[in-house]
Amino acid sequence: MKKNMLSALIALAVVTGCTKNTDKEQAYKKIDIGETVKDFFLKTNSAKDGEIYIQATTHVASFTPVSQQPFDGDVVGVFYTNKNQEKPTTVSSFVVDGVDIPYNNNPAYPGYGFQSLGNTSTISTWMKNLFGRKIKVAVGGSRTYMTEGNQIESDGFYVPQPIELSGSVVQSYTLNKNVSHTFTWTPDSQNPNGMVFLAVLYEAYESNLTDASMPDATEVIAFLEIPDNGSYSVTPSQVTGLPNNCRASIALARGNYQVITDPATGTQTLIYAITQSLTGASIRVVSQ
Repeated sequence: MKKNMLSALIALAVVTGCTKNTDKEQAYKKIDIGETVKDFFLKTNSAKDGEIYIQATTHVASFTPVSQQPFDGDVVGVFYTNKNQEKPTTVSSFVVDGVDIPYNNNPAYPGYGFQSLGNTSTISTWMKNLFGRKIKVAVGGSRTYMTEGNQIESDGFYVPQPIELSGSVVQSYTLNKNVSHTFTWTPDSQNPNGMVFLAVLYEAYESNLTDASMPDATEVIAFLEIPDNGSYSVTPSQVTGLPNNCRASIALARGNYQVITDPATGTQTLIYAITQSLTGASIRVVSQ
């Protein structure tokens, strides 16, 4: 991937989600690493007619060991009458790896989907088994989405393996700005692009709870595209933007995407998968 796209993405994230704001509720809002990775992959914000995403999250730097946490995953599909993405619609079928995905009638968030948390053990196990292999995703056309009666499907879409961030920072809940820190994870040898994304974020809300003089806006301090080889060292120069004694979070993610197109109408459906590992705003930043 072109390196200048990385700089452009960081600039976009800072302009759209992280600028100083007197409305603290707005300024404190979280930055979604999954959405950021998706945007980086696509290198464009051009709208598609529909989006399907498959996601798994591992929560590290948590009081509950990862091995004891329930699987946290989502399979979601939203389809629109046109590319303005303002009018969700239904399709005749939405099938992931042989399973029909149900429609959610919630008027606030209409669409198709499963969440593993709070679901049956059968669904949770099925979702967990989607990762680390190729699956088939199929969408059937309806009166308002692509060609009625037609079906489009992926040609073996690879869903990356779940990822878990490790290292002394994760174990100690502390990041010393003056020294390098090595982070590790298990590589995915089948990762189609061979890269992962490591992000370091300043967390405004949690920082202000202990020190009201801290900056009001959550900010991406570093967003790094690095090889999926299982190890990377973050240097002091990459985290100089973190205020002393603030709270920070660290995220690691990898992903894949594919666009499938209805040949008759040109209707485009984006499929993407993100696996991510998050510390939450639990990392204390020191300088000593």
